[in-house]
Amino acid sequence: MAVSNVSRQLKDIILQAENLKHSANFEVDAINFSKYNDELKAYLWKHYDDELIHDRVQKIPKITFKPMVHQLWFWLVLPLELVYLIKIYRAKQICIAEVEEAKNVYSSILFLLKNE
Repeated sequence: MAVSNVSRQLKDIILQAENLKHSANFEVDAINFSKYNDELKAYLWKHYDDELIHDRVQKIPKITFKPMVHQLWFWLVLPLELVYLIKIYRAKQICIAEVEEAKNVYSSILFLLKNE
């Protein structure tokens, strides 16, 4: 892939990261983003020997969307629907933070590639 194609891919994943925050179908979009993230990381690692690029690629987090398991008292005190909503909300916030971190790293890689 030429630098222009990689730049396009980097711009695309940065845009997807921004759009994910407001996604109506967050779980599916987060899973798709995670796959894209893993593929792009692998490509960058394999095709660029620059230490700065490798350093940045290592900083890209693995994107996860896993609703958390709460302690027993949480389930006993709160209604099930509320527990479910809280689990989803917390998982979404963690995922958004990971995506934001990945977006920032991809932006720095894009900057490095433009200045080569």
